[in-house]
Amino acid sequence: ILHKLFLVLLRLCTYKESATDFFSPEYYGSLIYEKFILDMPKIIDICSLFRPCNKEILVKMVGNVFKTQPKYMEDLYTTGETLAKVFENVEEQFQTLSMSLPGRSNVDGFRDLIGFIIDISSSSYSLLDVFPQAAGPLHQTGFDVRLAYIYHSLIVELQEMLDKYLEADIIQEEEGSQLRNLIKLSRHRCILAFRIILEANCLSPVMNCDTNSERLEILEIFFSILTSVLQERTFLLDYNARYPVAEDFEIFQQFDITVDQTRKHYILDALCESKESQGFVVPGHGEKEKSSSEAQDR
Repeated sequence: ILHKLFLVLLRLCTYKESATDFFSPEYYGSLIYEKFILDMPKIIDICSLFRPCNKEILVKMVGNVFKTQPKYMEDLYTTGETLAKVFENVEEQFQTLSMSLPGRSNVDGFRDLIGFIIDISSSSYSLLDVFPQAAGPLHQTGFDVRLAYIYHSLIVELQEMLDKYLEADIIQEEEGSQLRNLIKLSRHRCILAFRIILEANCLSPVMNCDTNSERLEILEIFFSILTSVLQERTFLLDYNARYPVAEDFEIFQQFDITVDQTRKHYILDALCESKESQGFVVPGHGEKEKSSSEAQDR
């Protein structure tokens, strides 16, 4: 069934079936948008469902949709704002739950929170992995900074809350292990999503700039993003363990860009301080996303 569904979606994302059967790109773009054949929630669902098994084709499908209908790019701003509101709702639910002692009456609410977090982190990462151009609009809505905040203030707390449910014998070890894997997977995908946003807005553009003035503007964006997440200590620790920030600064310096040493060391010093805190066990650089998907399946 999933294969047949993919074939249907493949056809929906293509305006040309053969040399004689096709829509014009303009008509197709208008049709799928105005008739709500495809919208951002559907596109995100498509990315989440089929990225692990058909990414190469999916990249072309989604890219074609955005190319023929630029309004979807505008919708990404609304998507970023919507995701931020979802984060706020989840945080409110967590605050309500955290005010109560672990009990059988609220264990379903705890499970739901983990489900929400894994859904948001996986959906965000899938969209960005399939269509990295989404990183620009999402960054402009502050989604990257919000992602780091949720990682530090909610995902870490969910892990600690899970330990309390296990200690109270409300959740059994087998289920606890499954929930712990989901929390780790959520953490993993938050870091990957943040990395794509940083790469798309800073690291990749700086390599394709023609002038130093353009590179300096990009460096300022890089400084702004990292400075905005400095207080999210656990996120910073785990992110830096997988993608060393010092190496990113070296990319800018390779182009003979004058990096403000005071601001640079302010960030790097904060990273050294963060190492004194305890974060999750960070996967090695060689870990593949497929491994995380398999953990979710289990």
